[in-house]
Amino acid sequence: MDDDILPSEIVAELVDFLSRNCSDRIEDILAAADESGHYGCEVNVEQLVLSSNFVGLKVLNTPDEVLPSLYQALDEVQSNVCEDLDGEQQKLSVKRNVHARLYNLPKESKQVKQNASMLRSADINTLISINVTIVRVGAVMIREVLREYECVRCKHKFTLEGDISAKGSFLLPTVCPSEGSQKKCQSTR
Repeated sequence: MDDDILPSEIVAELVDFLSRNCSDRIEDILAAADESGHYGCEVNVEQLVLSSNFVGLKVLNTPDEVLPSLYQALDEVQSNVCEDLDGEQQKLSVKRNVHARLYNLPKESKQVKQNASMLRSADINTLISINVTIVRVGAVMIREVLREYECVRCKHKFTLEGDISAKGSFLLPTVCPSEGSQKKCQSTR
């Protein structure tokens, strides 16, 4: 197939696939009462590859490009199903926090790893499936990625990123990092 397929064509293929394979789950999501809740819609990747080979392979090989189209397709399918069922059921509403849960990657693909030692740096930003047995579980640790600070003197707000190698610690500046048009703040607090 042609590699110059438009994103709108990918969305159309995904809408068609989701309408045929996920309509029951989408109806359940539309009928849910919580507007701000997060909902998962399970997408069988192996079926997607069989249904639309090009789009399925794009999902496997370049997920960062195709996943936004998948989320757009989920929104469109919700709208379509909501319009179709509007007269039959009441209290249906399109939810904004619907997430695609991809499962069942094709067994023969490079995305399926037999064990954790097969993971490589080349697997970053790709979909992978790995079958492992969890033998030890620890407490959940919260990792703070961003933190916002405010200068005591000039009230300048700035954001710092946590250092992963230092277990999320933040390297604070020695002076205020404000870049105002007037005299630069030299506060150390």
